[in-house]
Amino acid sequence: MSQVTLSRELCSSDWPVARKEMFLLSFADTPDRIDCAALGRRKGSPRNTAAYNIEFDAFVFFTPPLRLSPLLERLPSGPRATIKDREDP
Repeated sequence: MSQVTLSRELCSSDWPVARKEMFLLSFADTPDRIDCAALGRRKGSPRNTAAYNIEFDAFVFFTPPLRLSPLLERLPSGPRATIKDREDP
């Protein structure tokens, strides 16, 4: 069985991405739906001055998908302030 990975460039001006981060991902058009969690690894240094290339793997899918708003409501304001939202155009 092969390992599934996904790579994406994320804006480096949004937040400083550590070498490894945990990401919650949505693959649907529904804005409040979380389909899975994945480990994101920064690949080298920024490819250009505005983006990090992040490789996602170790996916854990949620069945049924989680709703984001109830999760955010339970977080204290400090941790909630560290959460970034990014949508593809």
